[in-house]
Amino acid sequence: MTSLEHLANKSRFMALRLPHWQAERAIRIDRPRAGGRLNGKPDGLRAPGGGPAGAVGGTHKGKGKLAGRLSGRPPPLAITRFERNARRLAGVCPRAAEMGLAPGMMLTEARALVPELTFCDEAPRDDARALEALALWCRRYAPHTAIRDPHAVMIDITGATHLFGGEKAMLGDVLARLSGLGYTVLGAIADTGPGALALTHDHHRYISAPGTMAEDLAPSSVAALGLGETAVSALNILGLRSIGDLQRVPRASLVPRLGLAAMARLDEALGNRAAPLSPLTETIPARAFRRFFDPLERPQDILACLGGLADAVAVANVEELDEEAGSRRPWLVGSVCAGALALGMLL
Repeated sequence: MTSLEHLANKSRFMALRLPHWQAERAIRIDRPRAGGRLNGKPDGLRAPGGGPAGAVGGTHKGKGKLAGRLSGRPPPLAITRFERNARRLAGVCPRAAEMGLAPGMMLTEARALVPELTFCDEAPRDDARALEALALWCRRYAPHTAIRDPHAVMIDITGATHLFGGEKAMLGDVLARLSGLGYTVLGAIADTGPGALALTHDHHRYISAPGTMAEDLAPSSVAALGLGETAVSALNILGLRSIGDLQRVPRASLVPRLGLAAMARLDEALGNRAAPLSPLTETIPARAFRRFFDPLERPQDILACLGGLADAVAVANVEELDEEAGSRRPWLVGSVCAGALALGMLL
C-alpha cells in the first residue's frame, strides 16, 4: 500500500466535550432559578418549584441577572437532581466550578460553601434534545455525527478537513463558534473516536498526529476512558493512575479485577478494537403539495383536497409507520394560501 493509499484509508475523528452543558444551557435560555442573595441576605432554601410563604427572595425569572448586575459578575449556578435521598448537584457553571463545587455534592453543602449559589432542577429531556440538535448542527463540518455521554459530540471528519483549511483550522472554527454561544468546549482530533474523547478529558484543544494514539494518551488519567468511579478507584489503589500505566501492566492480571468491558474501552481508544460510529439521522417530514389556478373558496373543496393530500402523505410514510407503529404519533399540519394548499406529516 502506498503512502497516499494509507492516508486515504486513515480515519480521523473530532470529539467535542461540553463539561458545563446543563448549567450553561440553563443560563443561555434564562431558566428560572432559586437561591442566591437578595439585598445582601441569603435567599431561603427551597426547590426551584416554589418556597415557603414569606421567605426572602423567591424563585423567579431574571433574579440571577439582577444579582449579577449588583455584584458585577453573574451569580454561580448549579443544576440539581434528587439522588440518594438528597438533592445533589448534577452540573455546575464554570464560576461555580472555580469556587470548588462539583457534581455529586449535596445542595446544602454547596450552599454552605457558596451562599450566593443559585440553582434549578435538571431538565434531562430538554438538554438531550438540545444536544442532539447541536450534533446535527455539527454536520456542517462532516455528515456523520453522534452523541457521546456525558455531554459530548463525536464527528467523523475523515476526508473533510481540507474543506476548512486543515484539522487545526476546523477545530479552531468549531470551538470559536460554540464559545461564542456561551458554551465551554473542549475539543480534540485523533485516529479513533474514543481516543479523541479521552484526550478532551485533560486538554482544552489537542490534535493527535496520525499513528501516535498510544503515546498521546499515555499521560491522560484512566478516568478519561469513562470506566466509572468504581473501576477508577480500583486502578488508583493498584497505583495505575494514567493510561500509560495501564498499557504497561500485563492484561491477564487486570481482567479479573476490572472485567473485559474496561479493557475493551482501552482497546477502542487505542484503535485495537473497532468502535463504530452510529451517526444521527434527522427525521424529515413527508409533505404533499397541490397548486390551483384559482384560490379555493368553498370549505367542501378544501376538505376534499385535504383528503387527497392526506392519502398521498400516508402512502409516502407507510413503511416508516409500519416499522415504528405505536412509538410515534403522526401530526398533520396543513396550510392554505392563495392558489395553493400543502399538507405535511410530522412523525
